[in-house]
Amino acid sequence: MTTYIESGSKNIYDIKENLKPKFIYIPIYNNNPLVKKGDYVYINDVVVNNNIPIRSSISGYVKGILNLKNINNELENYLVIENDYREQKRNILKIKNDIYSYNKNELLDLLKEYGFNLILNDIDYLIISTIDNNRYTFVQKAILYNNCEIILETIDALINIINISKCFIIVNDRDTYLKKEINKYLGSYLNITLVSIPNIYLTMWNKYLNRYLIKKRIIKKNKKITTCNVEIINYMYRALKFGEFATEKIISLNSNKYGSNVNINVKLYSNLNDLITLFNLNNDIFLINGGTLTGSKIKSKNIIITKDITGISFVKNDFKQTTKCINCGLCSKVCPEKLHPKLIMENIDNKCINKMHLDKCINCGLCSYYCPSKIELNEYVKLAKKKITNYEK
Repeated sequence: MTTYIESGSKNIYDIKENLKPKFIYIPIYNNNPLVKKGDYVYINDVVVNNNIPIRSSISGYVKGILNLKNINNELENYLVIENDYREQKRNILKIKNDIYSYNKNELLDLLKEYGFNLILNDIDYLIISTIDNNRYTFVQKAILYNNCEIILETIDALINIINISKCFIIVNDRDTYLKKEINKYLGSYLNITLVSIPNIYLTMWNKYLNRYLIKKRIIKKNKKITTCNVEIINYMYRALKFGEFATEKIISLNSNKYGSNVNINVKLYSNLNDLITLFNLNNDIFLINGGTLTGSKIKSKNIIITKDITGISFVKNDFKQTTKCINCGLCSKVCPEKLHPKLIMENIDNKCINKMHLDKCINCGLCSYYCPSKIELNEYVKLAKKKITNYEK
């Protein structure tokens, strides 16, 4: 389906840094910021309260509010902070030097305070996935490869403190170097098992990954399972060990057409345009947020990097022209949730889409990928989901 870049080369695990943006742009949503123009803010300061606190990723002065287009090409207000490059911090909660020294209640309370909403209490299995949501993205693998020892230590601490029965780290069969790196340390952690699985597209989604593990009898059915990625465990380590909130984000900039893939650690709320200058792009290139199957076209290079962005794909604009639907039914056949994308497309403006179970769509993009007419069915489904939200208001 999609080409898997062999892990025979270690450069897919490299992480570059771009941690000195001149400005950051924090989305206000529909809230009033907690700071005003001219105020000085520290790293970790809460500057916007949107159900969960939004914290500054740099220290510096508030410059004001700017209206920019977001990832969905919608105008949105952003709080602009100018970097003073001093990395001044505060709001660090009380932490312990040894992450094993927390008791269960202390650990769970601290993780909640730092914004982690994973269900960890009273579970049987903890599944840690290194599989990214894009076959050309290697963020999870890169994080684990570069931080293997501390990731395993954090997982082991969670297992012992919370009393989790078993943990499984999931890797792809082809991740040769990653498996070697994990096995260098794994012997010390008896409750952590490394599981190597085939390159199956749908295992990028947790529920399909769990189904595969149950089918292969790696885990038992009807057990309480929590599945997360390596990035979350890495954030947990930084919180428990150093009292750090998430102020940085590793994203993947990739271009299969040009053979370029790079993982970059950036400050949250940086401007994407500051990063894409790393690539010498032609005018026939457009950007996609996420994978080429599951992502959405980016209409502006000045979008802001938030926690939701994991990778940006650079795609050459040489796609085949869309033709009329031939009613082959292939989109329904390949849909893992047994939805009917063609019917959704045809009824995009009718309220009957409320009954088409769009909440089941996992945005895998298979309907668009297999369509012989090259119709972007996945985009119609996304639009239908938005319309349902409007109908319910």
